[in-house]
Amino acid sequence: MQPTDNNSSTALLEPVPGPLRDPAYRSWFFSQALSSAGVQTQTIGAAWVVYLETHSGVALALIPVATLGPGLLLGVFAGALLDRRDARSVLLVTQSLALIAGAVLGIISLNRNPPLAAIYGICFLTGLINAFDGPARQVIVVDFVGRHRVDKAVSLFEVSLSLSRMAGPALGGVLLDVLGPAACFFFNAGTYIGPLIVLAIYTPQYAATAAERAERTSAPRAAARFAFRSGPIRSCMLIAALCTTVVTTTAYFPEFSAESLHLGSKGYGALVACLGIGALPGALLAARLAGKDRGRRVAIAALGVGAATLLTGLAPVPALAFAGVILIGLASICLLALANTLVQLLAPPYLRGGIMGLWVMMMPGMTPITGFGTGFLTDTLGPRSVFFAITIIMTVLVACCWRPLHRDALDASVAGGKQ
Repeated sequence: MQPTDNNSSTALLEPVPGPLRDPAYRSWFFSQALSSAGVQTQTIGAAWVVYLETHSGVALALIPVATLGPGLLLGVFAGALLDRRDARSVLLVTQSLALIAGAVLGIISLNRNPPLAAIYGICFLTGLINAFDGPARQVIVVDFVGRHRVDKAVSLFEVSLSLSRMAGPALGGVLLDVLGPAACFFFNAGTYIGPLIVLAIYTPQYAATAAERAERTSAPRAAARFAFRSGPIRSCMLIAALCTTVVTTTAYFPEFSAESLHLGSKGYGALVACLGIGALPGALLAARLAGKDRGRRVAIAALGVGAATLLTGLAPVPALAFAGVILIGLASICLLALANTLVQLLAPPYLRGGIMGLWVMMMPGMTPITGFGTGFLTDTLGPRSVFFAITIIMTVLVACCWRPLHRDALDASVAGGKQ
């Protein structure tokens, strides 16, 4: 017998309060907003150090390769482990290790010429931690609020990421300019203290019991088989993986800022911050659009990402580039929130961890591969070529996925997932 979320039947018959009314989820929400801002400051610092040392798009692409590569290799295995383990316990370990890794990176960077091998090495260790941390953070959202509030909770989770994309790059740019990259890394390490306090205080009320987890037979192969046989889930993952390439700016934004727009470190931070400025209304829009016809809305949002990316690539002056990046932030976060919600709703409870591990493998796990491609394009054809390539690929991908995301196919998939 397949276990289901505790109290889900009762909860669906009662008025559904907003997730932020729950003190546990509210505390987790704000702690994650701060922690995500810290990650952004670390990314800003690492990318700028590598750029100054190498002036190479491929060298910049090695940062997401090192940081996100382990998620590509281990995501689905880590996710399947979460079907048998408590997400809260996993996060207590991973967030503690991430704090230590950030502090070590800060210590290394106190040297004016930090060894790039050490920076890449710490980024790789961080990636190993995130391979388990990423799926756990996805799963614990449902554990805090239940499936009956997952639409709003996922959109709010994207809001917290959006807030971080606004505050993180701006703060990262200031720290980088005033105090140097080590300050970015130490700040990131400090932001893990909040989530650890929340996890120590609160126990998610919708988490599976130990007895229920013991009955689960989830395996990486079963989760992957279900995901790839489901047209809507497969389509969401492919589209979202490409979308993540757009917003993972390490491999091409520094050169786009410095060489195409003739801006310095502050301009680079401002460009990335524009993603967050657009991301906040994008997440709020996703919350309003949650409901019927989610699949079709995912496809439309993807076309919006393509159009905004093309506008940015064509921008002749910084002002238009900033406007285009804001639109990329709006469309991309709306897309990712809608796709994330749809995948979580279609995933059977006994496979949710494995499927969300696969989600992490696809995004941001595929970023090492796509990041290397964007870095290569940047070095050979210039940073603007990346925007044009992404636009073309996104348009073709949406055309291929339009039918699986059609409402009739989606309804059939939902029915199959509930069996």
